[in-house]
Amino acid sequence: MAVMTRQAQRAPTDPEPTSPKQLRRQRLERRIMLGVLVLFLVLGALDVFGAWTRTVTSTANGVTLTVTYPAVTRPGLPIRWEFTVTRPGGFSGPISLRTSFDYTHLFDISNLEPDARSATATGSDVVYTFDPPSAGETFRVTMDGNTEPGFHELPPVTTSVSIAGADTASVTYRTIVVP
Repeated sequence: MAVMTRQAQRAPTDPEPTSPKQLRRQRLERRIMLGVLVLFLVLGALDVFGAWTRTVTSTANGVTLTVTYPAVTRPGLPIRWEFTVTRPGGFSGPISLRTSFDYTHLFDISNLEPDARSATATGSDVVYTFDPPSAGETFRVTMDGNTEPGFHELPPVTTSVSIAGADTASVTYRTIVVP
């Protein structure tokens, strides 16, 4: 009867012998990866990776312009872009909102409320002109749409408001589209 060596007794699918030190290191690596996965899931549940909306405000010449805009979004996500113009004493003439033309290419705008009296474009800006509200000191415009694919970050954009042809307030902001 032949004596079997230790090597011959092992089945071909048996794992290689592992030292206790190596086992501890592998266990620590698995725990770290599990912790990273749990952290990622918790941050996702808290909407850290979702779309973010921010608001910027500027007051000049007695007029306050507030813009609520998508600060961080993803391609295809719906967005709301809102402009609020406040002027003590009301509005004496048409209200124009001027925004960098290239910025509007970031979105597929599907709705503008209220409807603009006119929309024109210059070489660098798009200008929406609205009739003044019949009463009150606040005028609000909302734009709804979706973020276009293919754009990820544009330079800062400036939106200005003019009342009856006189420039009043302007704000600067930026939108980032993450993949």
